[in-house]
Amino acid sequence: MDTDTLAFDGGDGATLAGLAGAMLAVGGDPDVLGPVEDALDMTIAADRRTVDGVRTTAVTVAGASDDHRSPETVTDLIEGTDLSDHARGDARGVFDALADAERRAHGVAGVDGPATPWTERTVAGALAAVALLNDLAPDRFVTTPVAIGGGRVGTPHGEFSAPSPVVSELAARADWAIVGDGDAEEHVGPAAAAFLASGAEGAGTLPAMTVDAVGYGGDGHAVRLLRGASRGNMRREAMTALEATVDDASPELLGGLQETLREAGATDVSVVPLTGKKSRPGHLVKVVTDPADAGRVARRLAEETGTLGVREGTVGHRWVAARNRRSVAVDIDGEAHEIGVVVARRDDGTVLRVAAEYDDAAAVAAGIDRSVRELLDRAEAVAYDRFVDD
Repeated sequence: MDTDTLAFDGGDGATLAGLAGAMLAVGGDPDVLGPVEDALDMTIAADRRTVDGVRTTAVTVAGASDDHRSPETVTDLIEGTDLSDHARGDARGVFDALADAERRAHGVAGVDGPATPWTERTVAGALAAVALLNDLAPDRFVTTPVAIGGGRVGTPHGEFSAPSPVVSELAARADWAIVGDGDAEEHVGPAAAAFLASGAEGAGTLPAMTVDAVGYGGDGHAVRLLRGASRGNMRREAMTALEATVDDASPELLGGLQETLREAGATDVSVVPLTGKKSRPGHLVKVVTDPADAGRVARRLAEETGTLGVREGTVGHRWVAARNRRSVAVDIDGEAHEIGVVVARRDDGTVLRVAAEYDDAAAVAAGIDRSVRELLDRAEAVAYDRFVDD
C-alpha cells in the first residue's frame, strides 16, 4: 500500500522560510497563507531564486517587525486565525514545544507565563509552515538527521556553542537525530527545530519512495523536500495518553465516556476496574488522543467524572496500519443495504483485516428483522470477496 510521504533532507539544516518555500515548491497551495496574513496584518510573498546553485522558492514576510509578541498574544493570535482546527492545534504544538524548551534551557516561563517573547517574523514563519504542511496533509512527514552547523551562537541569553541550548532541548525530545557538519555557523534555529520536533518522524536516510516532486526553499541557503509515495502498511502518529482514577462514577456515566470523550477528540477510550484508596472499588479511565486535542479531552474527562486530576502519560506515538473506508451492499431478502467497511492492507498490498462499521450495521438492523452481528458478518464477507484481490 503506497503512503503519501513528505521527506525532508536535513543535511543542509532547517529554516522556517526554507521549509515553507520547499513546501510551496512541491505543491503547497499559497492561498492557505491568507489566514496567516490576515491575522498578522502582513504579506507573505514567494519568488523563485537561485541559491547554492539550485532554483529555490524564497518566502519573505513584508510588514513584519522584529518586535516581540508575548506568549499570551501568540496564543490569542493562533485562536483568532481562520486556519482549520487541526492547523491551529499544530501551531499551538510548535509554540508549546518552543516555550517548554526555553523553560528547560533557561528557566523562563512556559507558554502561559509572562516572559517568553517571540518576534512577529518568527510567528509568521511558523504559522505559514504549519498552514502549508496541513494543506499538503501527507500520511508521513519524515526528516533525515538535521545538520546543526557549528561555531558559536548568539542568543538573548548569551553566546553558546551550536546547537543552542533551546535547539538542544528540542532535539532531546524530538524523534529525529542531529549531526554536526563542521561549519562555523548555526544551521537550524529554535523555531524551525520546534516545527520539526512537533510533526516530523526521524529517519536515518531518505525512505524508499517513488518521488513525484522535488522542492528547494530558502534564501541564504537551500533546503530540500521530496514528495512521493513510500511503501509500508504502518504510519507513525503522535499520541498523548491521559488517565484518571474515579471511585464514585455510575455505570451509566462510565459507559457514556466512549461517546462523550470521542466527541471531544479522543481516539481510544478504555475503562478498567481497580481497587483504590482504602480498598474502595473504582475504575481507571485511560484515553489516547492527538496531542492537539489533549487539553480539550482532559477537560471533558474531568467534567464528566468529577475527578480532580488528569494524568498525562508517555505513549508518544502509535503505529497505524494503512487503511481506507469502502462501502459494500449487503443483500437482505432481495434488498441491498449499504454498510461501510474499513480495509487495512500489508505493505505488499494484501488485505490485513476487514472490519465492518458497527454504527452502519446497527442502523440497518434497526429497520429490519436481523441482528447486528449477522449484518457485520455479511458485510465483512462481501468486502473480502470484493477487495481481497483489489
